[in-house]
Amino acid sequence: MDATQTLQTARKSEMRLLSETQVSERTGIHVKTLQNWRVLRKELPFLKLGRLVRYESSELERWLAANKIATDETGVGR
Repeated sequence: MDATQTLQTARKSEMRLLSETQVSERTGIHVKTLQNWRVLRKELPFLKLGRLVRYESSELERWLAANKIATDETGVGR
């Protein structure tokens, strides 16, 4: 495998990292709330890369699915 193929393979396997602003925009959760959760080490898992804070998109999707509330066909929560 040459250098170009190696780089392309690495890019395909890279995880998608989101900033707190991107997570806030996608979820409607205020940035300050995300910051508070990090301090308390609760809710959404995050990565600390030096001074940067990032969230894995796959973890965000998993967290959203885990917080989904099922309703019956009348729309009333179970």
